[in-house]
Amino acid sequence: MSGVSSQRDWFFRILRRFGFSPIHIVPNAWDYKFSKTAGEWVIVTLKNDTIFRGWWGGLSFSSSDVKERDVLIEQVFEEDGKHPWVPTRRSVLIAAGEIRTIEFEPEKEDDDVKPK
Repeated sequence: MSGVSSQRDWFFRILRRFGFSPIHIVPNAWDYKFSKTAGEWVIVTLKNDTIFRGWWGGLSFSSSDVKERDVLIEQVFEEDGKHPWVPTRRSVLIAAGEIRTIEFEPEKEDDDVKPK
């Protein structure tokens, strides 16, 4: 139960409501975001400007090792700028040292395939 409470921030929300600013139990933004992320679209931009678009779901993975923050995106999508994202049969493993940014967008009810 405490794990669920921690993931949903119940304890911290209650403390904040009463004017307290507790130190978060999760040590960094990487662990915080990836512990909560399930069912979101992601766009990963690499340092060399390569862009991977994909679906971050139950088969995706992010490392919790501080020394190697790699990510595995379970399904890669192609995008041509004119049409919705097109699913591929590929996944991608990206080493943290190659990542410039990771953008997240929650799934919307009307998402058939990620819009442009």
